[in-house]
Amino acid sequence: MYWLICIGCVMIGFVIGVLATFGAHRERFSHWKPISMKVESRSTNEKLHADRYRLSEEDNLPYLRVYDGRKFSWLPIWHFKSPYLIMALIDPEYAKAHMIRLLEAENFEKFTEGRKT
Repeated sequence: MYWLICIGCVMIGFVIGVLATFGAHRERFSHWKPISMKVESRSTNEKLHADRYRLSEEDNLPYLRVYDGRKFSWLPIWHFKSPYLIMALIDPEYAKAHMIRLLEAENFEKFTEGRKT
């Protein structure tokens, strides 16, 4: 009888520990929206699959969660080619409100490529 009580206490402690751990981590990224699209990295020209989108709470920047073959990671929209088109597909209202900022990032990349030659 004593060992049943011990096993029950261990199981209850395990469940509470798992819920506390994953609940705290989930709360940090709780304001995301599901998406499904292929995006291309600016630096490596690698095509990645994005499955979630969120706006950061500090400065309202858009982030995409991508899978790079080994792990999931949250990357800012500036990391990808054509940030305005990506945002127009995901969140048209955000794209309209921040159009100049998104287009500047795209044109800045083209401008610096032209100056290197």
